[in-house]
Order: sequence, then structure tokens, then C-alpha cells
Amino acid sequence: MVTARLASGALRPVKREHPWAGYGSGLPCAVCGVPIGGAEVEYEVESGPGSSVLVHLVCFTAWKRESEAARKEPPLAGGAVLATLLKVEPDCIVLDDQSRIFLGPTMRCRHKIGTRLQVVYAQSGGKKIALSIERYWG
Repeated sequence: MVTARLASGALRPVKREHPWAGYGSGLPCAVCGVPIGGAEVEYEVESGPGSSVLVHLVCFTAWKRESEAARKEPPLAGGAVLATLLKVEPDCIVLDDQSRIFLGPTMRCRHKIGTRLQVVYAQSGGKKIALSIERYWG
């Protein structure tokens, strides 16, 4: 999920400075969308000049790891694939060749299982990130 959000621009790479941490406020996590409970650790992370977001400890850890990987490895050009939809998972689609293509934070796959698709993707962190998912009529 973090990889897809970074690739789409919904999240910016985490800076190397340490964020503020405290008890959860009950507000939703900027990475996963699940509220951060009072018994959980909540990180406040700078998301831009003068703004910040709240995230779970585990989400922050993944975000920081993916941000460091992105600094080392720039996104690769992607491509397109024609395949049949085998399964839809919360963060990715699985195609008939068992490949997984991850979904951006605002992307959804509303096609039925068995639909022939054309998927345009970019590569980041060794993963394919969907840019568009369309029914293939050819």
C-alpha cells in the first residue's frame, strides 16, 4: 500500500528527521485509513511545508523503508499487460499468470473476475503499480 501511495504521489517520501510520537488520537492513519487507537503509538510525520499527517507505528516503519528504497532506486518505466482478472485483493489485483499489480490509493478495480483487462503500470521498489485498468475489447 505504501509503495502504491508513494508512486501515485499521495504520500511524499519520509524525510530522515525523526517525527513526533505519542498515544493514538483516534484519527485515521494517512497510510492505511484505520483509526489510531489510544493504546497504539501514533507518529506525526511532516507531509509538506507546514503540514503533517498521523500514522500508525507499523505504517510509519513501512513508509520510511519504502522512502529509503525510493531514494536508492528511482522508479523504472513500466508497460502494459493484457490478462484475465483472477482475483481482486484490497491492495492489488491478481492476473491469470499469477502476477500481482498493486493499486494506487484512489484506484479501484470494479471489473468482474474473468474479465480480460489491459493494465498500464509503472514499476517502483520491484513492484508493478497500476496506472490504469481498462476492459480489453480486442
